Amino acid sequence: MMYVVQTKTGCELSSGTLLERLGFNIKIPEKFMNIRRRGIWRLEKRLVFTGYIFLESEHPITPEEYYKVKSTDGVINFIGKGKPQKIYESEVQFIDWLWNSGEPIKPSKVFVTSNGEKMIMSGHLKKYNGEYADINIRQRRAKIMISICGINHKVTLPIEII
Repeated sequence: MMYVVQTKTGCELSSGTLLERLGFNIKIPEKFMNIRRRGIWRLEKRLVFTGYIFLESEHPITPEEYYKVKSTDGVINFIGKGKPQKIYESEVQFIDWLWNSGEPIKPSKVFVTSNGEKMIMSGHLKKYNGEYADINIRQRRAKIMISICGINHKVTLPIEII
């Protein structure tokens, strides 16, 4: 079972570390984004979901665990209507895919044909078979659609033009 924990923006990694110390299995997906500053492209590590941590559990969250998580510095609450709502099994696969075994997602290689068609040649996006919202060559980003708790979200991932 997997749950979503909302945190204060900027507290995701520190709250995740505190929750791991309490014995919880935490997933915080990261990516290397192409960022342009002063005309130079650089790869910078960023979070895939700002303000959220994914918590895995073998069993439903008990009231004691709920209050342990909720009282952790930086944690706002679980996502759910009054109680922790577990993520659907099909959505857990997307989170595991974005988690990338704890490694940040590297830019996927994209080939652009002379008539403007975009083909993903290799990388993390090659394994994705869902809906693309946008592939922006100029900004070196691809936006994909994934569902979490039944709500569609756009997730931005890095690309590299070859």
